[in-house]
Amino acid sequence: MTNADESILPTETFRDYKNIKNNNRFIVKGVLGKGELSALISEPGKFKSFVALHLGICVSGKRNFLGIKTKHMPVLISDLENNKPLIADRWKKMRKGLGIRKIDTPLYFLSRKRNADMMDPIWIKELLDTIKEKKIKLIIFDTLQRHGDYDENQSRDLNKIYMNLFRPITDLECTVLYLHHTPKSNPRTPRGSGDYKGQADNLMICKRKKNKVILVSDKRREGEFGNLEFEITFNEAEEIIKFSEGTFNRDNNSESVIQSDKSGFYDAILNILGTDSYRSAKIHEKLVEQNVAHTKNALRNALETLRQEKRILMKRVNKYYHYKLPPISNSVDLGNT
Repeated sequence: MTNADESILPTETFRDYKNIKNNNRFIVKGVLGKGELSALISEPGKFKSFVALHLGICVSGKRNFLGIKTKHMPVLISDLENNKPLIADRWKKMRKGLGIRKIDTPLYFLSRKRNADMMDPIWIKELLDTIKEKKIKLIIFDTLQRHGDYDENQSRDLNKIYMNLFRPITDLECTVLYLHHTPKSNPRTPRGSGDYKGQADNLMICKRKKNKVILVSDKRREGEFGNLEFEITFNEAEEIIKFSEGTFNRDNNSESVIQSDKSGFYDAILNILGTDSYRSAKIHEKLVEQNVAHTKNALRNALETLRQEKRILMKRVNKYYHYKLPPISNSVDLGNT
């Protein structure tokens, strides 16, 4: 081989790809794929930690997830958000709800007693060695922000995490699911850099109204699954936590999603108005740009509600109605509405 040959990058043709199959490459059929980089996002208190733990118990314990077929695989949960007594309580009650009696299932935990730093090469090597040793096929980070001193607003930091950690993990055909928060101004997008959404193969939003939960499929390279709706039952007397079977709703803009997060929807509208005056059509365009799930009918209802509550003003300009915020001196205290 000549020096010129050594300098050429190794390329591939269709012959290298024609026999590669994509069959049965799932953790949860139609929801979570094998070797994916996935994210579950929400505001605090929307049950995403409950959902993640239940997922780990189902995959490792030979149980369907919300009635959906799963592959039985070892799971590792790195939970730096919740303390051990809380994890133990939820774990016991969910296992009981699923009817799991076997003690030794391949579900492993890294608790917050153990320092974790996604920017530390030594910790990364230890984690990759653990994944190989335990044959882990699903790893869950709860929450991502707790796993290192990095700036979530800097795409450079996120790219380092992707190249040094996420990519080596997914190269082992291990699925990554990390939990992350959303900003108050837009509960449909990850807080921080846009690279969170750009890097993810699968982005799910967790919505909650009381004990009803909706997983919204916002992005999935193999095709979004729409909305997956289910309920969580807490039976303290019998010390059981049970999840109902899920129901798919293919309409990502369903009214049920809007109703489960009405305050966030209103806040998004108010943030758009700011100091400007807009027609409803322009507000709709800006909501779409910000990936805020809604229908035009839901927007009309929201504008009318905000107008009645005197949180916005409506004025006819030519043949169209325009909406704007009231003067500060006359505005209603939003904390009391």
